[in-house]
Amino acid sequence: MNKILEVCLKNGAELAEPGEFTKRAFLNGRIDLSQAEAVIDIINAKTEKEARASIKQLNRRIISRPRKNKRKINGDNGGHRSFD
Repeated sequence: MNKILEVCLKNGAELAEPGEFTKRAFLNGRIDLSQAEAVIDIINAKTEKEARASIKQLNRRIISRPRKNKRKINGDNGGHRSFD
């Protein structure tokens, strides 16, 4: 495994910096700022209880995003219908 890594690095590959995958996901629109912040909270959690709370928060944010997108696609206007 070390040999493969060594060859990759010699050929121009770079090691990821801490938080780089989260940063790229945010910059590419795959996660929003609140989700990126939740990832930071998980990483910085000092206790298992803090980590679980951050994971729960992240899961809520991830689940709510497709619902928002679905409402946009379906043209949902908050339950108000116009019968003009």
